[in-house]
Amino acid sequence: MLIFGRGLLGFGIGFANKSVPIYLSEIAPFKYRGALNMMFQMSITIGILVANLLNYFTAKIEGGGGWDCKMVGYPKPLNTEEH
Repeated sequence: MLIFGRGLLGFGIGFANKSVPIYLSEIAPFKYRGALNMMFQMSITIGILVANLLNYFTAKIEGGGGWDCKMVGYPKPLNTEEH
């Protein structure tokens, strides 16, 4: 099920990555066409950069806490031991 979900998600992202620039080119005024497509590509690139930086800095967290930080978006408390 997980493999099927990843494949479906990859298909959806690939479809959006191809169809959004075409849609932007169709609806944008002539003088803004290139700028809108460039901003779309720049936002994709910045998102990839942020994801890689997050992975790089959270990989150094000891005790496996980096996965929680990546998945949830905020770090868990450092002292999570049950008393």
